[in-house]
Amino acid sequence: MAQFGPAYFTYVKPIEGGYANVAADKGGETYAGIARRFWPNWAGWKTIDAIKAASKTNPPIRHNARFPQLDASVEQFYRDMWNANRFGEINDQDVANIAFDWFVNSGASGIRGVQKILGVSQTGVLGLVTLTAINQRDSVQLFNSIKAARKSFYDAIVQRDPSQQVFYKGWINRIEAFVLDEKKKSLGAGSSSQPA
Repeated sequence: MAQFGPAYFTYVKPIEGGYANVAADKGGETYAGIARRFWPNWAGWKTIDAIKAASKTNPPIRHNARFPQLDASVEQFYRDMWNANRFGEINDQDVANIAFDWFVNSGASGIRGVQKILGVSQTGVLGLVTLTAINQRDSVQLFNSIKAARKSFYDAIVQRDPSQQVFYKGWINRIEAFVLDEKKKSLGAGSSSQPA
């Protein structure tokens, strides 16, 4: 079964960075990838607001500023997300890593993208049918299919809304960071012989 630690510490935490408030970002103000518009009740916003209130600079918080006192709260936020959405029930760590990151970056659209690859109902929920389908697929082929689908997903976003082009390079860098375990690459196959 996949573990939260590798998914979070190797991929999510390094890419999500610190504070941001970019006008074109549909999530609005964010900290460590937690968008205030979508997660207004995250406890860390109280700390962010207190820092802004005490600041004498403009803007009150510089872009990508990080606050170590929020590290535990951020990690717990993502751990709760991992657990609530059952990513730990995916057998293959590499598949879980890239699928979880897609969910972190794109919400239910990320799960629907995986479901489309699998040919199951696109509910946006990682339920038993989807988990079974994931775990029955060849993990290397599925990993590569998810990686390609994420690129197509971001291409489509920019085509629909050119204002999002400012994020495109970061999105592509994000998915390019995902690499297969070296042992799997040398074997050329994953946990199942079924094609993705």
